[in-house]
Amino acid sequence: MTCLRDADIRQPLAQLAAGACPGAQVLHEVGLERGQALVPSWWRVVLARAEGGGLVLEDVRPALDNPSPSPGATVRLLWRPEMLDLLETVGAARGVRSASKGRLLARLIKVLPPADLRARVRQVVAARGDWRLT
Repeated sequence: MTCLRDADIRQPLAQLAAGACPGAQVLHEVGLERGQALVPSWWRVVLARAEGGGLVLEDVRPALDNPSPSPGATVRLLWRPEMLDLLETVGAARGVRSASKGRLLARLIKVLPPADLRARVRQVVAARGDWRLT
C-alpha cells in the first residue's frame, strides 16, 4: 500500500489511516485529486481527515477487480514452502523440489491457469491464520 503525505504534520494521521485501511490508497484531502490520478482506477481510495480530535475515514472510490492481474505478482505472495506444497498438490513438483523460488514460480505459472492460480494463492494466504483478507 502507498500512503501519500502532503506535509510532515500530517504524517501521524496518514500512518494511522493506512493501518486502519490495509490494501487501500489512503489520501489526505489536500492530495486527494492528485493522488487519485496517480493510482490505477481499480484501487480503493480512502479520504483521511482529522475531525474533533479523532480520525475520520471516508470511502471515495471502491476497490474493483484488477482487470489484468499478473500471474507472477500473484505467486510472489507465497512463501517458498507454500509454492512447493502447491506444486506437490497439483503433481508438478518433480524436478524442482530443491529449486529456487524463481523456478518454483515459473513452474506454477506454467502448470496452472491464471484463474485457478489466483484462487489457490488466495486459499493458501487465508490459511496462514494470522492474515486478514478483505
